[in-house]
Amino acid sequence: MTRLLALLFMLLLAKTAPAQDAAVWKKKGKDLLATQQYRPALEAFQRVEKLGQADAETLANIGICHFHLHQPEQAEAQLQSAFKAKRQPPPIAYLYLAKLRQSTLDFEQAAAFYKDFLRKTPADHPWRPAVRDEIRRCATGMMLRRQPPFAAVLPLADINTVGDEYAPLPSPSGKERLYFSATGRSATGSDIFYTEVKAGDWSAPKPLNRFINSADHETALGFDGSGSNLYFFRGKTPEIGQILVDTFREDPLQHTLFFKAFTGPMRPGEGDCAPFFFNDSILLFASRREGGFGGLDLYSSIRNDDTWTPAKNLGTTINSAYDETSPFLARDGRTLYFSSNDAARSMGGLDVLTATWLDWSHQWSPPQNLGPPVNSAADDEHFSLSNLGDRAFFSSDRITGEGGRDLFVALFDSPREEQLGESWPVAFCLIPEGKKEAVPSERAMQPPGGFFDEISSFELPVMVLPPPGGTPNERTVNQFALLAQLLKKYPRLHITLALHSAPADAPFGAFLFASQTVTDLLRQEGVGMGQVTLLFVGSAYPVEGQERRAEVFVENPMVVPFGLHRTSLPAGAFKAQFFQKSMTSLAYRVVVGSEQVPFDGKAIGKFYGLYPEALLERQAGAASLAFSSGLYLTYAAAEEWRKSLNLDGYTSATIVPYLRGRALTKELAASYVKDFPDLQYFIEN
Repeated sequence: MTRLLALLFMLLLAKTAPAQDAAVWKKKGKDLLATQQYRPALEAFQRVEKLGQADAETLANIGICHFHLHQPEQAEAQLQSAFKAKRQPPPIAYLYLAKLRQSTLDFEQAAAFYKDFLRKTPADHPWRPAVRDEIRRCATGMMLRRQPPFAAVLPLADINTVGDEYAPLPSPSGKERLYFSATGRSATGSDIFYTEVKAGDWSAPKPLNRFINSADHETALGFDGSGSNLYFFRGKTPEIGQILVDTFREDPLQHTLFFKAFTGPMRPGEGDCAPFFFNDSILLFASRREGGFGGLDLYSSIRNDDTWTPAKNLGTTINSAYDETSPFLARDGRTLYFSSNDAARSMGGLDVLTATWLDWSHQWSPPQNLGPPVNSAADDEHFSLSNLGDRAFFSSDRITGEGGRDLFVALFDSPREEQLGESWPVAFCLIPEGKKEAVPSERAMQPPGGFFDEISSFELPVMVLPPPGGTPNERTVNQFALLAQLLKKYPRLHITLALHSAPADAPFGAFLFASQTVTDLLRQEGVGMGQVTLLFVGSAYPVEGQERRAEVFVENPMVVPFGLHRTSLPAGAFKAQFFQKSMTSLAYRVVVGSEQVPFDGKAIGKFYGLYPEALLERQAGAASLAFSSGLYLTYAAAEEWRKSLNLDGYTSATIVPYLRGRALTKELAASYVKDFPDLQYFIEN
């Protein structure tokens, strides 16, 4: 009997020992998971599993660790195992299955799992408000999933690691160099690194010198206009510290660098973050300071000499009750990119949005989400366009990455227009206050939506443009609203907007201001520029009293079911009459191309000084510019002028025929030879 009791005791001890060990590992795993130490937590929970003691909660926790370690397949398998265990899975299993579905853009299934979580948790559960927000983000994602991709997106695979790579900063010099910050590459906090394109690939990252990278946390923030001063953050924590300016001047005696503190209105020691420096005179940043709308808000400040104006909130169109951060202002000073987790504008975490400043109304257009693949169900931020505008860099902690935050590049079909040149004034916040006119009747004056269904003919408007820096009058605003209705009613319609200036206007500034004005007026009415070509004409074809004007020319009038006509010009406006004739029939232009006329004020001013009848064309939806010298009604006349331009040094000048303002290739020209026999000369040469 004694031996039997001893045997039973040993069997009981053998059975309880694994359970006791499992309890210890399970508690250790929970403690590690609570402090976001996912890899050691996973190892602890796997010990429980190997002991044969894994219940539904442990299996779910293993799945959660895999999720945070960017291992979606393992996470899916473990979470599904939790549902097959004897005990009911904890509500958090539904939550993470929802996150997995959301990461694959399966927003319908994600919303269903989020709702399951809500059904299985008490009304006072602290996570319920956040889960309701995720359901709203899924609804946003369902809409965004249908829009065309903003760009092709690739990870910087040779750069990313299981650690954090974030805050990409393209070199301002135009070189293929990228600065970024990273953790896990050294024994200290975060350091600043750079990589370059060599033989078509990104080189192995190199750290900046040891004077900048210290035992603290460093993050590269931006450069001054000359590229000779680097702004960077240094702090004991990634959030609390100060902004320093590296002047690249080494002190041989102290073996250090001269770092002066940035004296702007930011308060990094109090949590202000994500600064963006523009044109040496504008600062944008994120802050939770009092007076905001909730969470992080975006602010701006202007530098006057050596002082900065008090920070100004960008307003409710940009900011929300959620977080707005990581601002980037394109070179035009009007196009803002930023990240927001506003549930009404995000499909998950922080999403990259863009908004355009409308000069004439002194307000921002409603921000638009860039959609997938730029945005994901995770945090996507630090979006910044390259110097040439042909690509953008950003960081994301999406589950398909290597781990933590990774670097990604967005590739565009053509350079982004907003990054090609400056506007005037150079930034939105330098435009004087009070520019918006009181026009309470402008909406009432617009025709109803069915207006174009009831007409048999339509007069193409001629819109008076304001002088540079001015504001469009009420009539011009209404005319553009009417034009916008026409474009929205007939989305296949394509027009050319000919922009005329006054003799006293500088060509470069006049082009920038006029093109920005008409673009803003159309965007304000919900019309993009995909149907519009902008043609800057200068002052060569004047009409008395209408020197600054925008004329509409329709390239494909057969699209609309009614006649189009225009108001007769004054009898003495011979040059303007010639211009209209060239835009409504066949004409030739001698195109020299933007590679021979750089896009800057001095070069364009010189070109117009030599050739007052020059034209500057920006094709709809394209970033490239085309410079032409004059208009000719025959190929022979254009050929004579092309030879003259060759003698002036424009050796790549070519002849391009335009029919109703639309450029013709030789293939297209062949289909019009019967009506315009002169095109045969173009086809044969």
